[in-house]
Amino acid sequence: MKYVYIWYEFSIMTNLKNKIKIGLVDDHRLFRQSLNLLLSKNFIISFEAENGKDMIRALRNLPKSKLPAIMLVDINMPIMDGYETVKWLKENYPKIKIAVLTMFDNEATVYKMISLGADAYLTKDSHQEELVKALNTILSKGSYYPESVTSHIVSALKNKNINLKPTSIVEILRSLSERESEFIKLSCTDMTYSDIAKALSISIGSVEALRISVFNKLNIKTRVGLAVLATKNNFI
Repeated sequence: MKYVYIWYEFSIMTNLKNKIKIGLVDDHRLFRQSLNLLLSKNFIISFEAENGKDMIRALRNLPKSKLPAIMLVDINMPIMDGYETVKWLKENYPKIKIAVLTMFDNEATVYKMISLGADAYLTKDSHQEELVKALNTILSKGSYYPESVTSHIVSALKNKNINLKPTSIVEILRSLSERESEFIKLSCTDMTYSDIAKALSISIGSVEALRISVFNKLNIKTRVGLAVLATKNNFI
């Protein structure tokens, strides 16, 4: 039994050493915790950070043996966003691979991130299997871009008139119409869509049209996501 225990303990240690180390940079605590639980079976989470500045401090305090092989980075973060973070990583830790995991899915943002050196680009509605596949592919092949991302890159390169400057959430919120802004504020309450229609003196069909327009512009899928985004950016 003693030898079996020693062998079992050795197997665990060997398995841990072979696991890929990953750093998480995202300002949503619950999302980081979910990612940690999701990835811990196949990877080692070296550290978590709320933004680029926190990541820099964490990296500088880590010994070389514990540096992550991959950084999983969000884009919309306070203090130091994903663009600055990716740029800093490429300049200071070029050996660390970078996987962008974000809710943004537009040509300008994808093109900008790839130009800065992101080795993978995935949206937050990606399946668990694709995320794991992407992280493994980054190390084996150097990069991972799903079909939706490559189509954005090709489109951006073909369309010379496209504005390749990525638009921030704040800029998008500022560009919304007065009616769209009213819809967001009411949607962040416990009112039903029928209640919102009555409050705005419009039909339920018009409310649905507003919902589709706002959700598409902000690249979100639920009212919870809308409330989080609006609160985080001081819109409500």
